Amino acid sequence: MTARLHILGRKEAREAVDRVFGDPGRRILSPVAVVSISGDEPPPRQLVALGVPLLGLQFDDVPRDLPDHRYRAASREQIEHLLAWWSSVQPIDGDVIVHCAAGISRSSACALALLAASRRNPPDDLDATVARLCVLDLLASVHATEQAGLRDDLGIRPNPRIVWLADQILGWRGHLLAAVEDVFAMRGLWVDLGEEPPAGWPGRAA
Repeated sequence: MTARLHILGRKEAREAVDRVFGDPGRRILSPVAVVSISGDEPPPRQLVALGVPLLGLQFDDVPRDLPDHRYRAASREQIEHLLAWWSSVQPIDGDVIVHCAAGISRSSACALALLAASRRNPPDDLDATVARLCVLDLLASVHATEQAGLRDDLGIRPNPRIVWLADQILGWRGHLLAAVEDVFAMRGLWVDLGEEPPAGWPGRAA
């Protein structure tokens, strides 16, 4: 995959796109696709105006549905839609903007799903190393975006439900979520998800 992923907050995404339409000497991005994630807001008009393939997703930054607080987690259908959209767009060059409210959790998890999907089908001998490389690619993308001055150094913390769903859909047998657990030292993921780890779970929770 040669397309460059940029994980941004909503405000950062608007500002980055404003620079696309501004002075050519200040132009940093050449957007070819956009993933816009929010709780209930439409994609920013600046991103729509780009005229590139755009996917809008609406869910909250929670690991599972919390109806008492009116929070709605990402659904399997939404992540399947994200991966199917990515397969149809198939950008081979240019900049892909993936944004949520702060550019920390939902957008980083969706970007990780795209990176995993871009490795085609996981090999039969898939192990923790392949999944860890995907997570390291994610960190490299964030670092490059920070170095370009497009986002602040706030770090990322991928939403575990999105990673878990992408892991299931892509057939990574728990390795993708385990790599996130390990690299980001996110313990207790299964408690957060309200689930039990499956037999043979490769993570530290086993």
